[in-house]
Amino acid sequence: MTDSTIRPAYALSRQSESMDPVRKAFLAAQLYVVVKVDPPDNKPAFHAAPGPKKGEMCVTVSEDALDLYFIKDVELRKLSGRALLDVMPPAMGIMVMYDQGADYLTRDNLDWFRSTVA
Repeated sequence: MTDSTIRPAYALSRQSESMDPVRKAFLAAQLYVVVKVDPPDNKPAFHAAPGPKKGEMCVTVSEDALDLYFIKDVELRKLSGRALLDVMPPAMGIMVMYDQGADYLTRDNLDWFRSTVA
């Protein structure tokens, strides 16, 4: 089990009422990203799942591959949070899974993260 850097950043974020601690931790994190592989060309695509925010789809990630064991028929690709923002569709959120529980980054959160690194 890998110690999460994002989970404690969320706790700090809730105390400070600022997403900046989460932004910093997320951008630096090494994440396992859930992808589907299209058999004809073997090209990975993000495995989109319904997000908790109505009408929003999300990509599922974790800092520990074991946290994603329950998702079947997928592959895991390792990317930094920063690299993930560069390649994922901007219309999606991100579900960050932990050994117990999860946190959600909305499209609005991710738009702000992108604006700080552009």
